[in-house]
Amino acid sequence: MDDLERRVSRLISRISAQIEILAITSVRIAVLPITLPLKLVKVSIPPALHLIIFLSLLPLLGLFSISAGILVAKWIPTGWSEQAFLQYGQGSTPYAYTIIRDLNTNQPYDISVQLVVPTSQANYDLGNFMTSVTLMSTSNRTFAASQRPSLLVPPSGPSRLLPSSGTTTVTIQLFDSLVPSYSTVRARIEVGRQDGWSTVGKGEGKELAVAQAFIKGNVKLRGLTYDLSFAY
Repeated sequence: MDDLERRVSRLISRISAQIEILAITSVRIAVLPITLPLKLVKVSIPPALHLIIFLSLLPLLGLFSISAGILVAKWIPTGWSEQAFLQYGQGSTPYAYTIIRDLNTNQPYDISVQLVVPTSQANYDLGNFMTSVTLMSTSNRTFAASQRPSLLVPPSGPSRLLPSSGTTTVTIQLFDSLVPSYSTVRARIEVGRQDGWSTVGKGEGKELAVAQAFIKGNVKLRGLTYDLSFAY
């Protein structure tokens, strides 16, 4: 695979060099009706005419640059984010289903779940909770699953005295460099504890209160796409 990427990289470099030569040649041909007569009559070009020629070529050079940028932007894959609406009170761990579309089946992704949770004492008292993600085809064929423990840590020290927005964000990494098997994926997200039905303290359940939940995929660039992302 690395050898193939090197070959593709060399091929693109050669094509880019040829495009550059073609662009320079096109510019020379474009200004030939102006420069050739002046050379034939041995007339020196005034500085003002130099400036006019340069300014007239700027739109052409800008068009080349914008076209190259658009081409690279379309070719380099980007990340994604989908909101998940957790279902509570269903007699099981809070869960959600969401559809992720337009995935690149040759591109690795780092996939995580992001939770916006209230900074309540009940959430702090919950202790460890689990976050799990199951990835399936649209026909419910599972191809990847992962679960991770998490803990909401209360503020300590001087930070307890600072004003709070009432929520905090927790990000749980579930998959590293996962290459999806399908371009459209159905994801099941579960957040909480399997013993959530039991009670603690004054009778509250062992469920994590969640204001918002998202499943996110960050592109893991490699090879030629990694090089181009830095070039542009």
